[in-house]
Amino acid sequence: AYHAALNRNNENITDLKNCLKQLGEGSTSKRFTWKRDQTFHATVARSSHNIFRIHVLMNILDFSKELIQPVIEKFANQADNLSTIGSQHTRIVKAIIDKDAPAAHAAMKEHLAWTNQQFVEYFKSVKTK
Repeated sequence: AYHAALNRNNENITDLKNCLKQLGEGSTSKRFTWKRDQTFHATVARSSHNIFRIHVLMNILDFSKELIQPVIEKFANQADNLSTIGSQHTRIVKAIIDKDAPAAHAAMKEHLAWTNQQFVEYFKSVKTK
């Protein structure tokens, strides 16, 4: 997100806004989807204009889809989590649009840390069952 804020162009802004719109439609229907989230993160990576970053992210997403998709869709579709994810994504996009690289970095770091904590809690609950 940091480099996306530094390197984004008008086309990237349009793409990011479209992603938020699609994600917002998901929150209206109370349904989070892996595909929309994957598209959002890929769009942020593409906005960095760093081909290596894009390549690595897409490979990680492809490699981990079978494990991550069911887990993330389960916790993301819980009522409070859907709005949390939406506000986190909105802060990331706003910082990128504003070319505020430190804020974009902080917002993405917060989002990824929160998501990681959701995974930890989910796997703890599965382990104890």
